[in-house]
Amino acid sequence: MGIYSHLTNAELIAERDKLSAALSARLTGPIGTAWADKRTQYSDGAIKELRAALAEVNAEIDRRSSESTPRGPIYLV
Repeated sequence: MGIYSHLTNAELIAERDKLSAALSARLTGPIGTAWADKRTQYSDGAIKELRAALAEVNAEIDRRSSESTPRGPIYLV
């Protein structure tokens, strides 16, 4: 049971699209910005985190598509 197992299929697809867009923006965008005396630079770890999250979402989508009978999340009360 993964971290994204509580999401519906539509929410998983939306999350995958959002992470893909963020990864694409991070890979193709500037590596830093500067204005006056303030400077911001992206961390290298953010790309690894985005790729890991995207892999987890894709794994959950693959797991659900390979199951013969989809199950819902397990709720603890």
